[in-house]
Amino acid sequence: MNVNSLPLYRSHKLVRAAMITQVTPVMAKEGGALLSLQGLAGSVMVSEEYLANHKPYDGGYLVIYADGYRSFSPAAPFEEGYVLEHEPAELTLVPQPETSTDHYSQAQRRQHEVDLLTQLVGSLNNCSHGPTHGRLQDIVNKQIAVVEQLIK
Repeated sequence: MNVNSLPLYRSHKLVRAAMITQVTPVMAKEGGALLSLQGLAGSVMVSEEYLANHKPYDGGYLVIYADGYRSFSPAAPFEEGYVLEHEPAELTLVPQPETSTDHYSQAQRRQHEVDLLTQLVGSLNNCSHGPTHGRLQDIVNKQIAVVEQLIK
C-alpha cells in the first residue's frame, strides 16, 4: 500500500495516520507484522523492531511523519491532539525502504524539525493577523528553540 493514501492530520505537526483495525504477525524469519487500517484497502508491513519499540494494538493509530518515520499513538491522545486536515499537495512522505530500521537518528530528527519549522513559517506568512497568527507565531518561536537546541 502507498502510505500517501493515508488520511492527513494536523496537530503542531502534519502526519499521515490511520486507526489500526488488526495486527497480524508475519510468520517469516524476519518477523514483523501487517497492520490493517480503518477505511483503507491493503495493509502496511512493519518490522519486528517497530513492534518491539511501539507495541501497536487494535484501535491505536499508525502515525507516519513527513520524513517517513513511523510511530504509534494510542487513540485517546491522538484524537485529542490531531484534527483531520485536507490533503495538501505539498506534503509528500519520504519513502522508507523496506530494509530500513525504525530508529530515529539525531540527523533525521534535526532534518524533521527544520522541515517542520519551514512548514510553520510558510503557514505563518500565509496567515492574516489575528488570534491564529499569534498562536502560529508562538509555535514558530518554540520550534526555533527546538532547532537551536538540536544544532548545539
